[in-house]
Amino acid sequence: MASRSGIYPAASRGAAVERLRKVERYAIDAATAEEMAEGCILLDVRDETGATVGAVAIDVVGDVATVTAAVREGFMTPAELAQVEDAARAAGARTLKFWTSRPALVRNMARAGFDLVRAEMEKAI
Repeated sequence: MASRSGIYPAASRGAAVERLRKVERYAIDAATAEEMAEGCILLDVRDETGATVGAVAIDVVGDVATVTAAVREGFMTPAELAQVEDAARAAGARTLKFWTSRPALVRNMARAGFDLVRAEMEKAI
């Protein structure tokens, strides 16, 4: 039996937004899941059994796609990330961007071919 894992168009917008609530605590400017998903292409992340284990929201403006929110049980695989890129490309994007407040994610995305464009640093004093 073939694996059904991968990235698919969201079966339910409401369910995808509900899954994205898990990343609200990392949101820039305290955005809600609804705000992060507004106007976005929503995708489901499915495991090898076909169960939905995550969601991705992609905002496409012109030829730039921005991942506004993403959540997955476990880590997103390189194949899944490639499928997110394919979805952005299918929507007309030529560049894929994301923002994060999680340093470990920056290292993982750099390994996946993303370039670090700018950084914001902070120190409590």
